[in-house]
Amino acid sequence: MTLVAIGVVLFVAVGAAMIVARKPLADGQAIVFGGSVVPGCVIAEAIAMFIAALLMIVAYRYGLFR
Repeated sequence: MTLVAIGVVLFVAVGAAMIVARKPLADGQAIVFGGSVVPGCVIAEAIAMFIAALLMIVAYRYGLFR
């Protein structure tokens, strides 16, 4: 359970950090990929991190990590 909990906390922390720093992240992605990336895209990526954390909890609950 400890490693799963660390993974969940890490995913949630990264998702929260992405929401807080959405404008600089969007600017960095625009530089790397070209064009313009709106901050809403970073929010969608952060939501995906939260969903991944939730899926880790569900997978652990149903015995996938044992």
